[in-house]
Amino acid sequence: MTRLRVRSNFVGGAAGSAAAGALWAAGGWTAITIAGVGTIAATLVVWAISRTSLGTAVELETSS
Repeated sequence: MTRLRVRSNFVGGAAGSAAAGALWAAGGWTAITIAGVGTIAATLVVWAISRTSLGTAVELETSS
């Protein structure tokens, strides 16, 4: 489990660095900022959907 976590952290960091380098070359701070805001927005949407789905599942489970 620890090995998987460390590998995931390394792969995510490497992918983020590669993406940041490409974004910097394409548009500097503006491109990096837009990508960061987009990533945060997408994460919030996924979180909200999963929270709603889990809330519905818990309600259905307790009402039975």
